[in-house]
Amino acid sequence: MSFAQWFHFGARLNTVSAVDIHTDGLSYAFPDGSVGLKPTTVDFSASDGHVAIIGLNGAGKSTLLQLLAGLMEPTQGMVRYTDADGDEWTSRSASGRKRLNNICGYIERDEIPAIFNEELSIREAFDALLRHHHMHNPEREATREHLFAHFDLTQVAHMPVTALDTEQLHMLSIAIACAHNPAALIADEPTRGLDEISSGHVARALLSYDKPIMFATHDVDMVTCPDYHVTRTLVMDDQSVVFDGTPREAAQFYSDLIRGKYKRMTMGAAPVTLP
Repeated sequence: MSFAQWFHFGARLNTVSAVDIHTDGLSYAFPDGSVGLKPTTVDFSASDGHVAIIGLNGAGKSTLLQLLAGLMEPTQGMVRYTDADGDEWTSRSASGRKRLNNICGYIERDEIPAIFNEELSIREAFDALLRHHHMHNPEREATREHLFAHFDLTQVAHMPVTALDTEQLHMLSIAIACAHNPAALIADEPTRGLDEISSGHVARALLSYDKPIMFATHDVDMVTCPDYHVTRTLVMDDQSVVFDGTPREAAQFYSDLIRGKYKRMTMGAAPVTLP
């Protein structure tokens, strides 16, 4: 089980209906000294709806999302959270980060809790997960059936996790993140490793779920597709947020950014001598 899943595993169901997030000079440096995120100040409101983050590999997307989810302690600056009742807390303390991790669901495709390998079926494993969240029948059964239906897992509920295909594992990881009734979802490349058809299935299921979602992706078509209702998109480059606007504006900015990088790279390349 990953640190993220351990952090909220066994926590009681979330009762916070919405959360606003503000970063103030937020930055992070890895133990080897490399920069994960340069000082960043940006707001995320529950009323924003779905927010996408796009950028090249190494741009800082994953680091920003993990800091927002309370999975890492910032090197400098902080994240401030405000719930629907006006209560505030920050990422400066472990208790503050743990509280945020219980309010938000963090989706990790690569880490399914160990309990799913211990039970005979994903239905039994999911019931065990809900018991750890202090949920009792019939609420537990209703929650499981709702999530399995939404994420297209009903037909494979009797199967062990080892029998699921890649698309179904993606769906299961999202259902797990939703198990404790989060106010929002945070996902790092939720369709990574899927083909075009499976990517569409997972994107539709995730972005039609009744929670605001912040997610990183390389799939610009997913960000701009009107069916997915992404309302705001950030572009990251060189560990910084360099653009914040509508999905189509961000897609154009991103295209120009890549084109400019390629132009500079080719202009700086050594001339090729033909034989």
